[in-house]
This record gives sequence, C-alpha cells and structure tokens, in this order.
Amino acid sequence: MRSSSVLRSCLLFSALLLGCATGAQAPTDTPRAGPVPTSAPTVPAQPSPTPASVAPKPSPTTKAVGPKYGGTLTNRIAADPEKWDPHDNHLENNQSVFNLVHGRLLSHNYGAPACLDDPPEGDLAESWTWLDDLTLDIKLRPGIRFQGAAPVGNRELVAEDVVHSMKDSYAREDYMKPNADITRDISAVDKYTVRFRLSQPYVDYVKMGPVRYPVVILAPELNTAGKKWTFRDHVGTGTGPFVLKDYLPGVKVELEKNPGYFKAGLPYLDAMTLLIVPDESTAVSLLRSGRIDVALILGAPAVDAIKLTAPKLAVQTCGYHASTVVFWRTDKPPFNNVQVRRALSMAVDRDAFNKTVWLGTGTPRWSPVHPLLGDWAIKPEAIPADVRQYTEYHPDRAKTLLASAGYATGPEVKLVYRDVFASVAEAIHASWTSVGAKVTLAQLERGAYNTAVVEKADYEDAALSYASALTVDEAIYTYFRSGMPRNRSHMGDPELDRMLDAQRTMLDESQRKKVVDEIQIRLMRDQYMLVLPMSSRSWVLQPWVKNTWYKPPHSAVTEFLRFAWLDK
Repeated sequence: MRSSSVLRSCLLFSALLLGCATGAQAPTDTPRAGPVPTSAPTVPAQPSPTPASVAPKPSPTTKAVGPKYGGTLTNRIAADPEKWDPHDNHLENNQSVFNLVHGRLLSHNYGAPACLDDPPEGDLAESWTWLDDLTLDIKLRPGIRFQGAAPVGNRELVAEDVVHSMKDSYAREDYMKPNADITRDISAVDKYTVRFRLSQPYVDYVKMGPVRYPVVILAPELNTAGKKWTFRDHVGTGTGPFVLKDYLPGVKVELEKNPGYFKAGLPYLDAMTLLIVPDESTAVSLLRSGRIDVALILGAPAVDAIKLTAPKLAVQTCGYHASTVVFWRTDKPPFNNVQVRRALSMAVDRDAFNKTVWLGTGTPRWSPVHPLLGDWAIKPEAIPADVRQYTEYHPDRAKTLLASAGYATGPEVKLVYRDVFASVAEAIHASWTSVGAKVTLAQLERGAYNTAVVEKADYEDAALSYASALTVDEAIYTYFRSGMPRNRSHMGDPELDRMLDAQRTMLDESQRKKVVDEIQIRLMRDQYMLVLPMSSRSWVLQPWVKNTWYKPPHSAVTEFLRFAWLDK
C-alpha cells in the first residue's frame, strides 16, 4: 500500500528544528545581527558568511562544502497537526507545518551559536522601531507575494494583512493574552508599515508576540467568520519557503519548494516530508537505518544508545526551555493548603530524580525561572534558608507538615499525565507515596490531555506538564498571574499579581531584577508549582544533513530547516 512504504521513508525527518547545537555550523543564510534595542537590521537577500568570531566549531554534520540544491528532507513529527486554525498556533506539531508554509513578522536568530534568547531577526519584517515606550512600528519588506492559490492569488503582502491577522489573533483568549491585554490599537500607517500602540510599557513585547508565539500572517480573504479550517486552506496561500502539497492523517505532511520565496536563493531543498511517528523507539530505528534524515529525541536513554550504536549520526543537544513541572489545583483541597504543597515538594529527591529519570543529564533548578534565562534565575545563595528548604529533600519534615495540615494518613491525589511524562509520573508517585500520600496515576491520550490540561486546565488534583519560557516575564507572569490562560494551578494572589504587573513595565533592568527575585522567593515559599530539574532535547541528524542546528524554542519548530541542504 502506498502509505506503508511512504511512511517508512518519510519518518526519519521529525527530530525537530529548533536550532542551538553544540558545535553545529551556523546557517549560512542567516544574517549576523547584533542586539537590536530599537531597530532590526535588514536581512540580506543572498547568503553571507558567518564571521569567524562567532562561528561555532564544525560538527560531524558539516563540511567545508558550499550549499547544494535539490533533494527531499524527511523529518519526524510526533503527532498530526491537531488544529488547522492558524491562530491556534502554540502546539508544536501545528507549528511544524505553519512555520514552513506561512511567514511571520520576526523570527529567531539562527546564525547565533546559543541555545536561547538570541536577538530576533526580521522575516516578513524589514525593520522594527520603538518610536517611544508605547509605540512600535514594524515595516514590511516590499515585494513579498502569496503563493498563488485561490482565493488569494499571487498578490503582494501589505500592512492591512498584518493588521487583520494580529487583531484576529489578539481577540482570542489564548497564549497571546499577555500581549493582547496591553495592546490599545494596531493600524496600517502606510502600505508597508504596521503600528502597535500599547497602554503601558512592556519590555518583552516584541519577543513575546511576533517571535515567541508567532501570529501566522494570512490574507483576509481566507479568514471568514466561523470558518472551520482544514489543511486545504493552507495549500498555496502562504508566504513561506514551502508550499503545502498534501496531508495524509496519521502518515505524513508533504511540502514542496516555493519558487517565489522572497529570500533569494532559499530554500535549497526541493521538498520536505514531515513523517508522523508517535513512537520514539520507532524513530530511533528509522534513524539508524537511514530512512529518516533528522529527528528530535527526548529520552536520554535513546540518545545514549544512538551515540553507542550509530556513531556516524550527529547529536546536537540543548537544555529544554519547556521544563517538566507539576501543576496542582490551589483552588481546592488538598492543594489549597500551602503545607500540603510544601510537603509534597520536600518529598521529591531532585538529585535522585535527575539520576534516575534524566540519567544525570538534567540541570538543577529551584525556581520557575529556569537557568537558561541566565541572570534572571535567582542564585541559590540569594534564597533564604527557610524558603530553600521547600525545594530540598526532607521526607521527615514533609510527613510532619502533612500531619499539621490534617493529613496524617496522607492526602488522596490523582495525577494526570500523557505518554511523554510516564517515567516522571512513576518517580513522582514513588516520592509522594513514600511520605504517605495516596496517589492514583491517570494517563491520558495526547488529544484528551491537551484539551484537559493544556487548553482548559481542567483536571482533578495535579497534572504533569511543561512550563515553557523564553523570557522571564513568560516564566512568571503567564503561569502565575490571575486570569492568564496558562495559570494552570488556578491560583489567585493579589499581592503577587501587583508584583507581576509592576515588573513588566520596568525599563531599568537592575530594578526589575530585584522585583523578579522577590517574586521567585514568594513562588518558592508558597510552592504554587512543583519545579523539577530541567531536561534536554537532542536533534539527531544524518551526516548528509547540512547547515542546520538545534534551538529549543518550540515556536521555532521546523522553521530553521529553510536553511538546510543535503550533501548526498
């Protein structure tokens, strides 16, 4: 059957496309942009060499050979796109398609050899400038055209398209809410200039809007009221480097080169296949056999096995900005009692967890502000001892706290999770039961889990999930501010809300750092989220895959593959 043979050949390509690798070559078509405090540099149309001062060391996936055109790259994705609505764009498997087919205003900087937080660069945008603390102008590149399919045709992208897309996205109660709440107006100044007017200063506005959760820029002709989106709406209607060709549910997504892509010379590939392979062990087998070109591998045991049994494969690893955490319902028993939250945090031996679950590859952390955010993460010595104890392993104190909270025989807790958290769930189960908690594990299938936990935060007691953050504001405001969609612990703390609101507007970084440290201490003291050691993600690539590397933000999934080429 056609789908069976194609499935095996396509599956290899999913690893993921985020881009910060240990020792991979910088994409040659990515401009070398420095920090952009007010205005973005213009991206050159043709490839420019990466300066030696910032070029990373070559890896086994690179050679001193120029780009080659042609070929089909096969990448593995772990699941079907769950929704084809382009404005519901926070799920990784959705972005795997949208980031290749559609344009975005700004993108991550793939030329910089860092795992996180590089200065953004323009995609559809030619430049962006803050006119004052409340007014942002983004200027589009002239001459960008849609891919030609009806009802849009091959017309030029203009500012009104951006205004329509941004307003539609900001009108939804979703991941864009932190930006949407302070956006007073979005308007077209002229054919190529879009103006954003804010109601208050927000230092992370650019990163958290156009870059972090990128709004897909669509033609208004597509975006009719009440529309039920399907993959066919995206065939030939984007501005990205690839054109969506076909989609076979449960099997693959097929893409082909956009000959009219506005970045001259790109993409190098003729086509790309996103092979849908839910099982990681199957993906590893396909990598070893050479039937997929690149795959994102989450499990440390699988990565270790690849290094031992398939040394020709290149492995690029970065710490993962989406950390595994436990959310718990602070609005109902037993987790509305702070002593219970503190007790179950102290029941977890984080060092042992790192050794057994992450095989020693994890990064220690104490606060919701993870170490990849650099100096924003509070230093251990700055945490008061009476607060730090709640992030340490103290099983006897945990039992005492449970007894004082009225749970001498242990609270009853239902912990929900999905397949990727199975080993974590088992470790948490063992930790909590060791101090007397009566824990029931409930594994949900991917779709049910995303609906219940990710979208609605509708679970009974506790839920394993990711808490992702590219900025310090995302790490604290989006997960702990009352009324935010990702406040999955259902917490409401008026004093904390005041502090969270204040730090967003502080342009003095040293002043903001003091407030952010105070917030972290408060979050650790009251244990609104159970924080675990950070894991890592690894890109595994065939030796013939060139000019691409790993960068963790999942909003960058597959986007960097526009620079890839095949040396075979």
